[in-house]
Amino acid sequence: MLKVLSNNQEIPATGSALVPRVRLRVTSPDDCAEQGHYRFRNALITVVRRGRPVIPSMIVNQPDVNLVPWTKYCQPGDHITFFISYHDIAVVAADGSLQPYSLPKRGEIKGEKFDIRTDQAKGISFTWPLLKP
Repeated sequence: MLKVLSNNQEIPATGSALVPRVRLRVTSPDDCAEQGHYRFRNALITVVRRGRPVIPSMIVNQPDVNLVPWTKYCQPGDHITFFISYHDIAVVAADGSLQPYSLPKRGEIKGEKFDIRTDQAKGISFTWPLLKP
């Protein structure tokens, strides 16, 4: 699962005002018996207004993200979508080495049927609704 943090606090999925800097963290779901450590190579970040991108998406390759340049484009009601492909996720082993993340198989995603046509089958994402400050 993908979490977006500001000052070590999770950005709520219900939304908040835009903050200048965030940190992306890939974690195991809270109800998962095996809590692992993960890293990612690339994350795609897109500002969406009424279903369309506002500006070109940004690709980041580190967990700390500076959103200051986007402040002049974002408005309350926009959504910022963060997406990391399963191919860009690695599991951090106990010795610190990185192992490829194994893709989920049919029936492993809880609550829904697994559909290979959806983004859920391709990676993890977080959508942040922007609210008024």
